[in-house]
Amino acid sequence: KVSLHTIMNTCTVNPCHYFKLNESGKITKGFFADCTLINPLKYTKIDNKNVQSKAGFSPFHGWSVHGSIEVTIINGQIGFWKGDFFPTQPRDLFPD
Repeated sequence: KVSLHTIMNTCTVNPCHYFKLNESGKITKGFFADCTLINPLKYTKIDNKNVQSKAGFSPFHGWSVHGSIEVTIINGQIGFWKGDFFPTQPRDLFPD
């Protein structure tokens, strides 16, 4: 079993620190509002038709997993809300 604290550091805080994304990785005033809210009590079957990525597929297609993504907020804008996707304007993380 992995603690929530370890998951948060591994998935958010540490990558933002490594890539020098100084205004990301925390939920605090002055930081970009990027977060995903998960319902840990639901099961989800991963399906490529619902994957939103540049690759357009998931290596986990067909897997049933514990947890369900309920809401995704990207740069302060709702990008996903309980099954529906919404267009967002992500910021340029690596400007020239």
